[in-house]
Amino acid sequence: NVGVVLMQPRLVDTLIGTALAYVSIRFLWPHWSYKQLPGLIETAIDRNKKYFESVYMPNIPYNTYLHYQRTANNADNQLTEAWRGMRLEPKGKQKFIKSAHNFTYYNHSLLSYISAFGTHHYQHPLTDEEVQYCKRISGLLEVIYANRGKEITNFTQVATNAKDLVQELFNFKEHSTLKSAILIYNIARITNELLWETRGLKNHQV
Repeated sequence: NVGVVLMQPRLVDTLIGTALAYVSIRFLWPHWSYKQLPGLIETAIDRNKKYFESVYMPNIPYNTYLHYQRTANNADNQLTEAWRGMRLEPKGKQKFIKSAHNFTYYNHSLLSYISAFGTHHYQHPLTDEEVQYCKRISGLLEVIYANRGKEITNFTQVATNAKDLVQELFNFKEHSTLKSAILIYNIARITNELLWETRGLKNHQV
């Protein structure tokens, strides 16, 4: 009985503390996922770009490659967790959830293709033509990152160049026996999808 009497004040304190924490997080200082997502998307694009470049650029130390591989995976995990968190929040706070889903999906796909590309590259050196294609993809990723959340002033031209690049790589892979050609094509294809998602994201900035 004495134990029960002593436990009651602690239980009350715990319940009060839990209630205060819930109210502060839920209403006073909520950490809504939609507010985190733009920054997480920017980071994920930047990390994937650096990871991709560490694969095809010459004279990149293996430890540097592993570093960018790890940071790209961490950024992808954080983006995925934020999107999952958004789905549990009130409907009114699920801003641009469709775009967030698309970004999460495309970013994870891009990371998967880059990872496969990295594994293949360390087994078979890239041709000069493949390296040039990779540089063009990096340029497109840089445009996406540099214009994150903003309207790309020459979007029509950028989109046309991206479409042409994807078509060139489609033809390239069709006439190539190299597995790397297929992976580079898919990296370009997903990057093109991210370009269009980035354009739509600007309308949902907070």
